[in-house]
Parts: sequence; C-alpha cells; structure tokens
Amino acid sequence: MKQSIAWHEECLANMRSYYHRLNVEATAKRAEADRVCMLGDILMRQIAEAKRRGKDGFDADRFMVPKG
Repeated sequence: MKQSIAWHEECLANMRSYYHRLNVEATAKRAEADRVCMLGDILMRQIAEAKRRGKDGFDADRFMVPKG
C-alpha cells in the first residue's frame, strides 16, 4: 500500500531510534559478559591454586586477593 514520504520518514526515525536502543543494550550486555568471563577466570585460578595447596575450601573474596 502506498504511504506518504512523511510516513516513511517517521518509520526511518523510529528504526534509527530502535537501532540506537539495541546498540546501547548490546554494549551493556557485552560489558556484563566480559565481567562474568573475567570473574570466571579469577575463580578458575583460585580453584587451581587451592587444589595445588591441598585446601578443601576457600573464601573467594579473600583467597589470592592482593592486599592494599
């Protein structure tokens, strides 16, 4: 069905707005995924070190955390 140029311009403006919103959300999700990956890497190193030391448990907030 034929639509006016104004209608198409409004569709384009809405599409660009939606794209921007999606891009912001994607950036936030990427940052969140990177943070979870980093925390997983830290935990993996903590587990390996605890096993190497023969420990049967540890506090992840304190074990191998630099002081200061």
